[in-house]
Amino acid sequence: MSTATRLARLEGSLGPLEAVLLWLGEAHAFPTLSSYADWLAGQPLSVAPLASIPLLVEMGVRGSMRGQKGEIVEPAVDRALGDAVLRIMLVSQLNVDAETAIRIGRLRYTALFWELRAITAESAPAGASRDARSVITVRSTAWRDGLAGLLRELYRFDASRRLVEATYLDGRAALFSDTDVDLSKLRERTERLAALGGPAMSPGTGRRRSARPASAGLNLDALRVEARSKGAAVVSGMVDPVRAMTLDILSDLAGAASIRFERL
Repeated sequence: MSTATRLARLEGSLGPLEAVLLWLGEAHAFPTLSSYADWLAGQPLSVAPLASIPLLVEMGVRGSMRGQKGEIVEPAVDRALGDAVLRIMLVSQLNVDAETAIRIGRLRYTALFWELRAITAESAPAGASRDARSVITVRSTAWRDGLAGLLRELYRFDASRRLVEATYLDGRAALFSDTDVDLSKLRERTERLAALGGPAMSPGTGRRRSARPASAGLNLDALRVEARSKGAAVVSGMVDPVRAMTLDILSDLAGAASIRFERL
């Protein structure tokens, strides 16, 4: 957060959400989390989000409660700081999780793509034995299961991410632009692979049945619905550890700020 922006806001009354969204808008000027972290590492400590945002929030709370008793103000300040730091850490976690999903998902996609090519090339010719046809059937089934598993994970992440954004960021996108684009491309390529499908054997023959792709058993709409139904559980599993991390950070804000997102 720039010094000019921070000073311009000090006299206002910024709540945790407003302060975090202000920071997020500035951070998203960078295409990726890593490029933002690289820039941040060369800035004064006061620019680090875990230093600048709590300052904005505390000033906003104290300004809005000016004249009230300390036993009322201090708990309000603590709650606001907790809300702000939690939101910062959730943005961080979503971006880290997205980059991990992209890195691992690309490897899985590549393996599935070449396995489909291999199954297609090795499909049993006419007159092949029952055992040969059985091997192709087993491999095709395993391929479909692997593809469905990758799509489930991509859909679940997307559903949980959007739920976090709606709940904690007023619907604002948490992912940096290049990360968001890469994740969308991976999901779209995987869906195209599902549409492409592969060979399936006609019962009792050795001929390939071109009218029925190997992905025929995949219902992408059903997978998306399933992902949305499990979104809340996934979010809970992510938010609870981040909340615990937030409590640790709040006991040493200066120390947390000094790492300048080194954990990323």
